[in-house]
Amino acid sequence: MSGDYEVIVVLEREDSDKIELRVDLTLVPNPDSLRTIFIAPGIPVAGSTAPFYGFSSLDLSALEAPNLGDVDSRNPLEPGVLLIETVEGSAGEERTSVLMRLGSHANRRGQTRFDGGYFVMQVTHLERNRFTGTWTAGLIATDATGYFCASRKPSPQSN
Repeated sequence: MSGDYEVIVVLEREDSDKIELRVDLTLVPNPDSLRTIFIAPGIPVAGSTAPFYGFSSLDLSALEAPNLGDVDSRNPLEPGVLLIETVEGSAGEERTSVLMRLGSHANRRGQTRFDGGYFVMQVTHLERNRFTGTWTAGLIATDATGYFCASRKPSPQSN
C-alpha cells in the first residue's frame, strides 16, 4: 500500500447535503522497530502490526471531526496517519482488517491512550491501485461518519 494517493472523503449528514473533500495521502513503510502495536508499555497487541505510516492534507475540522493533532506529521514516532493491520480468526480462517488512524496525538509512540478523540478509516475493499472504506470520528461517541475512496497517483516518469 506504500505510495501517494488521491482520496475522496465524504461526510454523510442526516439533515443536510454531503460534504466531499479531495485530499492527498502518502503511505511509507514503517521501520521494523515501529511496526509493533502496544496496548500498554511492553505489552504488544496480538495479531496487530503497523506496516505503514504517512501523512495527509485532510482538514479534520471540515468533516466535523475532533482535532487529534497534525495529520500532516511526517514523524514516524507520531505520524499523521498510522496504518494498522490486524489478523483475526482461527487457523485456516484468518482474515486481515486494515484501518488507518489519523492525528499525530492519537498515533504518538510510548503513550497509552485510554480515552479521547478518534478518527479511523476502515478499509473494506483493497485492490492493487485503490482502496475504499468507511470512516468514523468522535470524542466520546461517534460524532461524524462517512466513506472514502483512495486511488494511487501515477508515478512521475523519469526522463
